[in-house]
Amino acid sequence: MADLDTLAVVLGEAADIYLQSKSLDLAHAQFLQKQSNIEIDRQLQIERDDKEIAIRVLDSQMTRSQKEYSTLYAQVDQAQVNYQAQTGSLLKLDPAVKTSGAGEISKTMHDGALGQYGQELQNLNADIVQMRRTSNELSKRLSSIDIMRADIKGGAGGYAGGTEDTRYDPGDFSYEDYTKRAGIEGQPWLEKAYRDPTPVDITTLNTQLLAIDYKKAYIGARNNSDTNKATDLFLKGKYIQIHKGTKGFGTYRALLGTAGTFSAEGKEGDPAYRDVISKLNIEKERIVSYLDPVNYEKIQKAFASQGFTMQMIDQYSAGDTSFMKGWTAEQSKALAKQSERYKQFIDMTFEEGYNAVEKLQGAKGIMGTGEDLQKVVMKKISQYNSLLKTSPEKAAQLASSFRELTAIDISKQSDIEDLEMVVESEGFIGVRDSSLRSVITKSKDSPTFRGSTDFSLLKSSWLKADTYPDSYEYKQEVESLIGDLLPKWGRAEIMDEVGAW
Repeated sequence: MADLDTLAVVLGEAADIYLQSKSLDLAHAQFLQKQSNIEIDRQLQIERDDKEIAIRVLDSQMTRSQKEYSTLYAQVDQAQVNYQAQTGSLLKLDPAVKTSGAGEISKTMHDGALGQYGQELQNLNADIVQMRRTSNELSKRLSSIDIMRADIKGGAGGYAGGTEDTRYDPGDFSYEDYTKRAGIEGQPWLEKAYRDPTPVDITTLNTQLLAIDYKKAYIGARNNSDTNKATDLFLKGKYIQIHKGTKGFGTYRALLGTAGTFSAEGKEGDPAYRDVISKLNIEKERIVSYLDPVNYEKIQKAFASQGFTMQMIDQYSAGDTSFMKGWTAEQSKALAKQSERYKQFIDMTFEEGYNAVEKLQGAKGIMGTGEDLQKVVMKKISQYNSLLKTSPEKAAQLASSFRELTAIDISKQSDIEDLEMVVESEGFIGVRDSSLRSVITKSKDSPTFRGSTDFSLLKSSWLKADTYPDSYEYKQEVESLIGDLLPKWGRAEIMDEVGAW
């Protein structure tokens, strides 16, 4: 029995061991399953995160693309309306070839809703490509149409091609003539957009020609006017008087003529040429000392207060710095700065006076003008009146030096009035035609030049001369108009507008 009992104990222990082993195996299997589930959950989360990120990226791309498409659609829609109005048809392009970049989106997408979303974005981007093509082509064509229309409205190739030799008529305009003159290949859509000028357009062009004829007639009348002959004689006489004076511009002009006799090659190294240039600069300084003695003296005193002399300035301007040995960097810099300021003062003052005097003589067949000289005189009068209150001696010095240079005494009312009367009558004669009078008389039909008849006439002539730069006639027309209108509106107002064109 003992053996049986022992056997039973052994079997029981074995069973316990077996059961314990199975329990351990189960626990291990459960642990492995749990780990596997955790890994599966992790992978699923990664997939969910990846898809969420992909959706966000796609959504952002879709938003931007939709916005761009909406903008392009509106632009193209408006351009199509304009294009249809011009040509009678809508622009239709062949479908755009999809770019390789557009297809890359679908390669990274999974099947299902995400893939459909990606495909939708791809299609939208393809539509954008097509819309851009359409927009660019419409812009190019509409621009070409605008250029053609402007050419026709501006008079095309001139009035010599029609039945009228001196006036515009319908025979001066055609689509074939435009393409040939513009040097472009004809296009069916451009031909559809071509429009012959209306009778109103032709009338407007001929009215401009009439204005030009008026101007030519006026210029002839002005040159033959006894009044203007007298004015011209006065201005030219004043010019001769100034140059004959010992203090005038005669010496400067003579030196300028001498400088012009040197050949261009090697003259810079010629001591004789350098001597002439040095004398020219000295003469300029002398003339400025007569033109503006007050400010000239102020500058001299400013130099002296810094320890500089005019000799130093002149030497430095001529390129001689030998006198600057031992100078500090600050001293050298200060002299260079003062020298540049002095040069600017001399150049600006001299040019203002010299040009004013030169304009007195005019040119062959063209009357001179005293307008610029009058402006200089007015500045001197203002300076003179100011000095009378504070320093009568300097006022007298100013009047004396200016009289020696220009033969005009700014202290005498009679001299001032004589010049004023001449300038005020420059370029004006009595005419009966109201349309001509608005251009050439003092009367103004607008508070500003921009809103006046004169502005429209000058701009039309200017643009025509700009369109045909080789036309000497158009260029002369502009120059004549500007010369006629300057006394009426003032140089600054006219030149500001001309500069904007």
